[in-house]
Amino acid sequence: MARERQPKYLYLNPEAVKSYRPPDGEVSRWHRVTDGQHENFRTIAAQYRLPVEKIIEFNFPGSVEGGRVIAEIVNWYLHHHKEFGCPETHDRINRIFRGGEKIAIPRMAAPGPQLPTLAEAKKWFVETAIPLRTVARGYLTNRIWKGFRSENVEDANGLCGDVSIFVAEEYFRHFKDFGTSDGYIIGSVLWEGESLIQFNHIANVMLLRSRSRKESYIYDSSKRQTELLAPPAHGVIGSRAGQYDTASLFALWVFDLYYKMPPHPLGVWWMDRDSSRGGKITIGLQADFA
Repeated sequence: MARERQPKYLYLNPEAVKSYRPPDGEVSRWHRVTDGQHENFRTIAAQYRLPVEKIIEFNFPGSVEGGRVIAEIVNWYLHHHKEFGCPETHDRINRIFRGGEKIAIPRMAAPGPQLPTLAEAKKWFVETAIPLRTVARGYLTNRIWKGFRSENVEDANGLCGDVSIFVAEEYFRHFKDFGTSDGYIIGSVLWEGESLIQFNHIANVMLLRSRSRKESYIYDSSKRQTELLAPPAHGVIGSRAGQYDTASLFALWVFDLYYKMPPHPLGVWWMDRDSSRGGKITIGLQADFA
């Protein structure tokens, strides 16, 4: 079977992803494939003198990462999108057009949205995101019924898990990307307390794009430094180097919409959860916490 990988955040709304079509106002024209054996995204891009990455990402959001087309995600769309259902190639590695597919050609007259700098992302969070949460900061009532929820949903006024999904998706809707122009990407940070009576809490954090894998840390107050909490198969602590040392980890910016906090350094945010920085924190991309 052709190599496939589902796009990030498919779980948020699978049916919407499988039927997504670019907004008419952003489409210059629709190209109908007439010859599935000889037409592909590269020939279409050459015909309209546009970057192939631009056309693919325009039609299949999330299929281009770091400027590189992810063939497995394109295959997933060609297979599962309701308007495609394309067959496999003879070697069964990829998928090809069968003919009749409609490909949206983006308007290029005006430049698209520019990625913000980290400073501009922080400004966006304060001026745009925080006002979207209309309930009181740290609304305690919804903490009471948290245990009755089996999964989180995107909701600015919901639980911390709902809110962190909302912030990431609202950022993407606004900037058409999860990153910044100076090398950051919006992810999540989860704090887990040491005792059953302490609440866990999750918020958004701006990770370095090159250091965004999922990792957990604890804080050693006697050494005044963080230590990587490695997976059980590799021991408990210190079996491999973490992506961040104490200073760089504490310097990451946390966006906590649940508490309506302006951006705080992670080190300060952790102390707000526990004054001795007890428990553990886990960082990673939003999809890592699905």
